[in-house]
Amino acid sequence: MREAFDLRDVFKEKRIYWYVLWYMAFVYTSLLCNSAISVGLLTERWFHDEPQPEIKAGRMLGIMWFTSALLSILFGLVVDRTGHRALIVIITRIFKSVGNALLLVAGQLTVWYYNPVTGNMILGICFALAFVTVWTSILYVANPNHLGKSMACVTSVD
Repeated sequence: MREAFDLRDVFKEKRIYWYVLWYMAFVYTSLLCNSAISVGLLTERWFHDEPQPEIKAGRMLGIMWFTSALLSILFGLVVDRTGHRALIVIITRIFKSVGNALLLVAGQLTVWYYNPVTGNMILGICFALAFVTVWTSILYVANPNHLGKSMACVTSVD
């Protein structure tokens, strides 16, 4: 027998689900803010003398997205092969809490002063780790009977 659709079921999720949901919202918000700022930053610093500097800056920012997409596949395979999903999430969180701030700052400084390609690749690594470890954890923290609704909420917040 089918269960009736009730959106209020999502609000009955465990507290850890809501932590994951808000974490993903903050990650995506920082990613979108970084993207908006980086186009102006790259245009001003590296491409100001070029014809169509915004297009070149957008292509340079695409390196971050491409790196994140490729490494998400690789990191996902590592997570699936090892079978220690929770341990990898914990280790990644520890490294991210200390290292992500450093990598993001180093990434922005590298984009500004040294080389925009290297900086965008560093940022892509950070975001790939965030996507792979947290998205897989949603399946384990959400109520299995409401998994579709729970995933839809996370997707809509992102």
